[in-house]
Amino acid sequence: MKLKTFFSFILLICVNLSMNAQLKVLQNGRVQVGSVVTGDDPYNATSMQIYGNTGTMRTGSKLSFGDFGRYDHLGWNVFAGEYGTTDTDQLWLHGKLGIYLTSTGNATNVVAYYNPSVNSNFVFNTNLRVNGINISSDARLKENIKPLQNPLNMLSLVNGVSYTYSLSAIKEARKQDESKFVSDATVATSQAGIDNTVNTAASDFASSAETAGKMSRDKQLQAEIDSKEAAEANRKRIGFLAQDIQIKYCPNWFRRMKTA
Repeated sequence: MKLKTFFSFILLICVNLSMNAQLKVLQNGRVQVGSVVTGDDPYNATSMQIYGNTGTMRTGSKLSFGDFGRYDHLGWNVFAGEYGTTDTDQLWLHGKLGIYLTSTGNATNVVAYYNPSVNSNFVFNTNLRVNGINISSDARLKENIKPLQNPLNMLSLVNGVSYTYSLSAIKEARKQDESKFVSDATVATSQAGIDNTVNTAASDFASSAETAGKMSRDKQLQAEIDSKEAAEANRKRIGFLAQDIQIKYCPNWFRRMKTA
């Protein structure tokens, strides 16, 4: 009797897990994570799909690596997902302290990287091709080379200036595209339910000495990054204004841009 009761209990647990499963292996071998959507991959092209909890398309999913943290505590460390909280179909790659692209099976062979603690540049350690044009000063990569006639006369038409960058304008340009995210009220309503569910666990986690230490280090590093960025923006430069060159050398094109 006890054995029968035990197996009945195990069966009940299995049935319950099957009904509420967030990780499911389909008969064709595909793996689905999150709120399952059926019939969205009729050709079985994907091996694994990760679904979020937003809308009928189950958007908003993120695949995180290592600790994730909370946004209001400078979390959101390293993840890949779909940009926004709607069905944008746009890839989102996020590295809180930078992004590195490597190749040839060697972690030190960095093809490109962005490290805000060093500078505000996205650095490419390769030739960069844009719209079929190789951006390089190497003469071996150029043809139809012809000297400019009276280059000093051309330059004399352009006003040289000294300048610094507007840090507020740079930060404004970096702001997320609000059209890719649902309204704050919707997020707040959804977040309230999540917070109520995980509040106790999150509080316990945040109170640990290791987590508190990391939060403190993150804030300090972010302050250092902000300081370096401000210093870089305030550095005096000498150059030309793009709008000035457009007006003097491409007036018709510039007028079309102004009226577009």
